[in-house]
Formats: sequence, C-alpha cells, structure tokens
Amino acid sequence: MNTPIANVPSRSIMTSPSLSRLSAAFHGWFAARAPRERQLLRAASLLLPIAVAWAMFDWTRSEQQRLDVRLPAAQASFERMQEDAAELARLRTLPPLTAIVPPALAAAASAAGDARGLNVSVEVRPEGLVVNGKASLPVLVDWLASIQADLRLRPVRLKMAAAGSGQFELLLQPFDDAGQDGQ
Repeated sequence: MNTPIANVPSRSIMTSPSLSRLSAAFHGWFAARAPRERQLLRAASLLLPIAVAWAMFDWTRSEQQRLDVRLPAAQASFERMQEDAAELARLRTLPPLTAIVPPALAAAASAAGDARGLNVSVEVRPEGLVVNGKASLPVLVDWLASIQADLRLRPVRLKMAAAGSGQFELLLQPFDDAGQDGQ
C-alpha cells in the first residue's frame, strides 16, 4: 500500500520541460550577444537588485517619517473620539428633559432677554412664541443661542426692520431631542 519514495514521479520545477526550454532559449539568446553587451547585462543584473533594495529602503524611510508626523494627530483624534463616546454614554444615562408649558417658556424667554439687556415682549400663540423687541444683531444672536441651549427654543422665523432701527419680530418653537417641533 505504501509507495516507496523512489517510485514517486518527480515534479521539480528545475526538471520541468517548459522551464528547461526557456532556460536553453535564454542561454542561446545571451550567447548571441556581443561580449561588451553581455558584460553590460551582467552588470545590470547585479545592479538591478541593489537599486530595488535602495528604492524599498528609501520608500520605507519616507513612510516612517510621514507616520512620525501623522501618528500624534491621529492619536489625539482618537482620544477626542473616546471622550465624545464617554460623554454620549453619560448623556444617555440622564433622564429625558421634561417639557415646559408655553406660558412658563414665555416668562423664561423674557427673563433671558432682560438678563442680556434686551427689552422684549413675548406672546404665546398656537404656532409658538412670538417675540417683539429691539436689539443689535450680535446681541440678538447671542440671546437666541442662549435660549436655544437653555430653554430648547429654536428660531423659526425672524423679521428685521429697516437697517439701523434694530426692531425685530421672532417666532420661536420648542423642540424635542430629535430636533422636531415639540408641539
């Protein structure tokens, strides 16, 4: 049942008929070259592996330098992402915010305007809170950012009077966690 090793046909690459024909064809081609051309081919066959090795070494060295520059930035970005993920996990554990009734929102928005030096009047309407007042644009934007963050009111429409007067009318609506209307 066991076949002796000596009886197994050899499939060596060196004894392959197509490889031996290729080798013979190459040797014939090489012998047909002029002596000076054969010397140049021998020199090229020695220098080519050296040139390839040098190119690989140079590429490796330049990639290492590139990574030395980019790795700290990538690590810092990764650390920021981990901090953000930890903050998201912490925020998910907090109970959801309770909705504030519109009259309380109107009073809070008016108080926030007074705290920023704005003289505003806030009226509750079915479409949301309508705010009328007078302010410069930077002060108005600052106040809008604060009530959006603190009271979860988003501006829906803003009408500004003629340039320089500072009169405005603003429609605010509450929003939920998905950014949709809270009504």
